[in-house]
Amino acid sequence: MTARHRSDGSRAPWRCDVGVSTHLGLARAENEDHFIIWAPRESRPLGSRGFLLAVADGMGGHAAGARASHIATHELLQAVASAPPDEPPDRVLVNAFAAANQAVLACADEQPAAHGMGTTLVAAAILGPRMIVANVGDSRCYLLRRGQLRRITEDHTVARRMIEQQQASGDEGLDPVALEASPFGHQLTRCIGVSADEEPPDLFEVGLEPGDVILLASDGLTGPVSDARVAESLDGEGSAWEIANQLILAALEMGGPDNVTAVVAVLEPLTP
Repeated sequence: MTARHRSDGSRAPWRCDVGVSTHLGLARAENEDHFIIWAPRESRPLGSRGFLLAVADGMGGHAAGARASHIATHELLQAVASAPPDEPPDRVLVNAFAAANQAVLACADEQPAAHGMGTTLVAAAILGPRMIVANVGDSRCYLLRRGQLRRITEDHTVARRMIEQQQASGDEGLDPVALEASPFGHQLTRCIGVSADEEPPDLFEVGLEPGDVILLASDGLTGPVSDARVAESLDGEGSAWEIANQLILAALEMGGPDNVTAVVAVLEPLTP
């Protein structure tokens, strides 16, 4: 599946070309990923020319996982779209993540078959010259600038916790790359829909420049596909949706072990 949206930015020297591609992979019967591409036409907390991008990767069984990611993205969008115009964007995202968490919990309470379902959720608000990213789980946000790939988010996994503990102790034991590729790299320590006391999402603010490329992706991409291959695709030719398709193909070439979703935003410089 692909989609594309292009809009001229009124507060930044670029236009934003956004594309998405998603695939159930080669080992799954159903796609449990959901995504958001939203460009409000009226003045909202994200700005009249702002974008909201998001990716959610559900878990808890095929039906429950798909339901969890759908509920989370739906509630996130509704909460953002209905937020007061004067509310700070970071607070808008925090409140929207809380609404998503409560909605997934409520569904699980009402439907025994959905008990234990949850979802990752990563969202990026592109606001002219800056971007605010919120994250819970192991779906990721990346920024490519002048050929250099930077991971904005940190995974909420057992592997990441072990890496942080190693760094804090000065221990050089296990290789971080090997840890993230191990089963510990897929065991979440946080997700949407598991606890009513879920902490606020991690928040990151990033300055943007013309030529930047932004990627939001589920771990069906970032697990089997190396950062080097991701950077190569993001730095290649083509529109945002063509780049997103290339990333999906890369995941399928590596066996496609999971659902895979890539949302790509290219900040194209405006020509005089």
